[in-house]
Amino acid sequence: MILSFSSHHLRSLVLSQTRERPPLSCTSTGCVAPSGRPVLRRPTLLRSKTSGSVEEDDEAEEEEVTPGKPVRVERLLANLGYGKRKECQMMVKKRRVLAKGKPLKVGEKVLHADVTLDGEPLDPGFPFTLLLHKPVDYVVTSPEDKNIAGASTIYDLLPYRFASRRPFLSAIGRLDKDTSGLLMMSDDGQLVHRVNSPRKNIWKVYDVTLQDPLEPKQVQTLTRKFASGFTLVGDTSPLLPAKLTVTSDNTAQVAVCEGRYHQVRRMFATFGHHVVALHRSHVGGLTLEGLDEGEWRPISSEDMDAVFGGPSSEEILGTSGQARAAPAQAA
Repeated sequence: MILSFSSHHLRSLVLSQTRERPPLSCTSTGCVAPSGRPVLRRPTLLRSKTSGSVEEDDEAEEEEVTPGKPVRVERLLANLGYGKRKECQMMVKKRRVLAKGKPLKVGEKVLHADVTLDGEPLDPGFPFTLLLHKPVDYVVTSPEDKNIAGASTIYDLLPYRFASRRPFLSAIGRLDKDTSGLLMMSDDGQLVHRVNSPRKNIWKVYDVTLQDPLEPKQVQTLTRKFASGFTLVGDTSPLLPAKLTVTSDNTAQVAVCEGRYHQVRRMFATFGHHVVALHRSHVGGLTLEGLDEGEWRPISSEDMDAVFGGPSSEEILGTSGQARAAPAQAA
């Protein structure tokens, strides 16, 4: 029996299938499926007009990333930033890529842990989080930002291939170009949200150097204002309570549990003080101990325990009540 469909019926069928497909949640750093897992673009297959063979193109359909799931070896290498898909295919064809000591073929599915390239283990797969000691004069941005031509970025401090990883490595709490210190980066969107969210009460500590010294009366005023919260110029909601500890005439430590745009600099500017140096020393209980400026390392499970096991609001503020919640913003 042959079924026939009118163009109207076909259009209705396509629309109904489209509506049934759960939407993806996308940002500038990638997409997340309804399951909460990141989404990569799967290459489309093109048939060569000359040879008739099937080739892969960089344009891709969406596919969820599943840790521990076997994937095609060239896709694995490309996702880790070792090259474009065709470049990774050539690595395989030249027998540079092995699995448990045996050469692989293009299209062969493998587990990340089994693969070596030129005799070396591959970079860590998804999910991957690192700790960077950011110097000043480096811009925190996405690897595809086209508006910073000529500027040094944090990706210049990392292995070249990290800028091409998919999913992207996103900064957890941005630092501006003139700010140094502790910067976490991760391809795990859920982790990025957890650390950034003020509701999680993960406190960030900044070392501040001011252009002019603080007068004793100013110290009392700023300490009280920072602890009670106030509204910055241009904002519509007050800041969460923060802790100010003055360490000398023109230096201080500030602890905050949110990350608004240029927050610490704007807090001092409200009271007529210009910040000439700013350094983030802590995120939760995590520090930069043992990491020199410009260096990075993968974050361990002990590091993550330190991030989420840092001091509480009561310990920071010396109060019995917790800081009120507020929407998170880019730092």
